[in-house]
Amino acid sequence: MNAQIEKIHSLIDEAENIVALTGAGVSTLSGIPDFRSDKTGLWVKYDPNLVFSLSHFYQDPSTFYNFAFEHIYKFISGEPSIVHQGLSAMEQAGKLRWVITQNIDLLHQKAGSKRVLELHGSPLNNYCI
Repeated sequence: MNAQIEKIHSLIDEAENIVALTGAGVSTLSGIPDFRSDKTGLWVKYDPNLVFSLSHFYQDPSTFYNFAFEHIYKFISGEPSIVHQGLSAMEQAGKLRWVITQNIDLLHQKAGSKRVLELHGSPLNNYCI
């Protein structure tokens, strides 16, 4: 094991309260595109100022619904990456207290994590306005 990995392992072993902050990178390993990559991000094809604009939604809700159908609800069919699985194992071992994520793909939960705070909400909890 190289010195950096040993240092990380030691920090985890000694820590009493660990919180993981995750974003798109942990899910791109599962084949889910991120939003902002220059060539492959979803914003290359879609305008976020329209997709997630409430005023535009009132004018033309099909923009959001088409995006959601094509992407958001397909995210939940993905499989957890090694990162999702590792964080779940850390939680089960009592080392990881929370996962705080920007992701909306439910892969942390699918990997077995119980304490997940989704900053951008969840496709499981949508409410019609």
